[in-house]
This record gives sequence, structure tokens and C-alpha cells, in this order.
Amino acid sequence: MKYAANLITLARIVLAVVLLLLPPLGLAFILVYLICGLSDVLDGYIARKTKTESALGSRMDSVADFIFMMSVLIVIYPIIKPSLGILLWISGIALIRFVAVGVVWVKFGTPAMLHTLANKATGILFFLLPLSLALVSPTVPVLVLCIAATLSAVEELAIDILSASFQPDIGSIFSRNQAIIN
Repeated sequence: MKYAANLITLARIVLAVVLLLLPPLGLAFILVYLICGLSDVLDGYIARKTKTESALGSRMDSVADFIFMMSVLIVIYPIIKPSLGILLWISGIALIRFVAVGVVWVKFGTPAMLHTLANKATGILFFLLPLSLALVSPTVPVLVLCIAATLSAVEELAIDILSASFQPDIGSIFSRNQAIIN
């Protein structure tokens, strides 16, 4: 039970790669996709309930999220056919995120991303994107996701720059328990 949460996270990494091998938005893809989403919720829940939260688990979760996100982007790219403007926007978001990881690495000696409420909300919107493609044109969901991702990336970078200590599970830049410039 000690490693259950980390094993679930590891399974998400493997399944995220499997998504690349499945027909886009087919039944097998949707099932594996939903399992990945469920595992993202379960690993943290199990770690908290079993009191097995760890820095390794937090880093693994960030890696799993990144691999899952990249796999999904590769699969749905031909479906959403983003414009040059959207591609540049996404590139800007990615740049902000990489800078944020770099700031954490330089300041605190570990490359990591924060689990803020805005990042979690963006993750939910990202998770819903492929599922929404069966219902609506990709334009609106992509725009909403880009706006949310921009706001969460800028907030994360600001927290990273202003924080006096590394707190990966900080709620937001407005959290009372944060260690922003003491």
C-alpha cells in the first residue's frame, strides 16, 4: 500500500504513451483516456488517505501530467487543426511554463511544477477538450483552454519568482499559507 499511489501514477505514464498507438477518439482511445483521467484523481487521493504523499510522488505526477498532455496534443492536433495564431499562443504558454520550471530549479534545486487551483482547473478543461470534440467545433474549447492555460501559467511563474520556499501544493498566489516574500 506504501507505493500504491506511485504505481497508479506510473500506470498513467504508460497509458499516456499507449494513447499514441490508438485510433484517435475511437472507443479504445476514449477508454484509455478516461482511465488516465481517473488515475490522475486517484493517485493523489490515495496518497493523502494513506499518508504516503512524497516529493517523488509529486514529481511523478507532474511528469505523468506532462506526458499525458503531450500525447493528447499529438493525437488531437490533426483534428483541431489550430491556426498559426493558436500555435503561437500555445508556444508562448509552453515557454512561460518552461521558464517557471527553470525558476524553481534554480531557486530550489528541483525541476517541478506547482499544483495550483488554476493549474487544476486548466487540467480539467484540457481533459474535457477531446471529449468535447464530438459535440462542438474545436474553436471555442481551444480558446477557453488557451485563456485558462495562460492565466495559470502566469500565476505559476509569479508564485515561483516571489516564493521564499518551494510549496508544490500551493493553492494560488492569493493563498494565506504561502511563503511569498516573508
